[in-house]
Amino acid sequence: MRPPIVPRSLRPFTALDNAILLMIKHSIGGPCPTIREIREWTAMPRRRIWDYLSGMVDRGLIEVELKETKEVGKDPKLRRMRAVGGEWTGWTARGGCPAIDAKCEAGGA
Repeated sequence: MRPPIVPRSLRPFTALDNAILLMIKHSIGGPCPTIREIREWTAMPRRRIWDYLSGMVDRGLIEVELKETKEVGKDPKLRRMRAVGGEWTGWTARGGCPAIDAKCEAGGA
């Protein structure tokens, strides 16, 4: 797995960070954004999205919470996001964020 994508200084605030934070703000009260929605908001390549979000977690800009589910026919992980100190988005059944999954399993995030 590649390391998270982190800009040069520890906690800069970029236009991409702003787009993701606005997307999260617009998703409060609704489901967590899907990969497709994140791509629409940011124009990032699909393969780089979770690395970048993991970098935002490392810089303390967002939080991502994962929850296991045993429901038949459902994705094994649910997730939700928020800007640090803000309100959570709703849960989504579209799991699969490998960089953040590894961090959660290691006791982080």
